Amino acid sequence: ALSVWPGQVVIVEHRNGVDIALLEQCRRGLKSILPDLDIAIVEKMPSETPPKEAVWIFIKREDIKGHELQISEIPQGDSFLMSQMIDAGNRKGTLQAVVQTADNKYVRQVEFDYRPWLDDTEAFHSSVDRGHWAVITSSETVVSEEQARNQALQLARQYLVEQMGLQDVRQHDVRDYGFIVDEYSQRFQGLSGSIWRSAILLEISPERLQMLSQDKADIIRQTRKSWAYYLFSLIGMTVLISILYAFINALTKGYYSVMIAIIAIGIILVFGFFFMLA
Repeated sequence: ALSVWPGQVVIVEHRNGVDIALLEQCRRGLKSILPDLDIAIVEKMPSETPPKEAVWIFIKREDIKGHELQISEIPQGDSFLMSQMIDAGNRKGTLQAVVQTADNKYVRQVEFDYRPWLDDTEAFHSSVDRGHWAVITSSETVVSEEQARNQALQLARQYLVEQMGLQDVRQHDVRDYGFIVDEYSQRFQGLSGSIWRSAILLEISPERLQMLSQDKADIIRQTRKSWAYYLFSLIGMTVLISILYAFINALTKGYYSVMIAIIAIGIILVFGFFFMLA
């Protein structure tokens, strides 16, 4: 806490490379909680010793190394479209604020995580020269990070089904086929505890959509062939058992017709049961 209530708060843009928009957001935030104070933004301090009637705030931003997004490879017949790396710029860093008063200095530092595809989707699309993208965000806040990710993953699956026209897409297909390029989960501190939300960046190129669609079509064809095989096998076995039943029944002159019929039906049911399990 400050020992003397300041007459003015000054935010300094002092060779730190901080975006003026960030300084303005800081000014507005302070103004919302300190409406009676005069809060201004200047380029530099007029002197080494701050005036007693003012509090000076220096904001410094430090970016960590740039981050690249990796697009998974796509098989096409006997060849592969090799994975690509996309420069997503600096996505992590620290923001430091130094509050300088006449008698003391206070320092606070926080880490930030910047995702251009989430914060400014249009600018991200403009910066990437190729690719087809979709940003999926969780619709509701939840109490755990895993719930937020599952919610975003389910919405991504629905997007592929409804918007891309794909059928029978499972949640694991979204990840297994390389649609997910980047993920981000964010935690907020609410009145009742931590709450989470999540977002996913999808790469939905025609090649990747075609690969998933082709695989799903192959699975459907294979399933139909399997059911046709099981059906014809069951019919064939039923006909064979019926012929054997008629032959044995003729040999025994009908004396054991009921027992033979029960045995024949039992064999057909057992055969059908094991076919269903196959």
